[in-house]
Amino acid sequence: MHETPSLHRDLIDGRVRLPRVGAVVAGTTPSLPWLVVDAAGREIEPVSVYPSGFVHFKQQRLSAGLDSSW
Repeated sequence: MHETPSLHRDLIDGRVRLPRVGAVVAGTTPSLPWLVVDAAGREIEPVSVYPSGFVHFKQQRLSAGLDSSW
């Protein structure tokens, strides 16, 4: 069996705390109801773009009358 490195296991188990350098805040559009921002309050765009692809996919399926389940 593959052994997980100690630091990785400590992170997973919550024994190590990472510094908080950003936050999740309310978004301004229904298609992206939340944003991840850095310590200065600037949106971290790659994080926003990733889930918006899922939202777009879901909206396409719904507008086409396809099953809304994933």
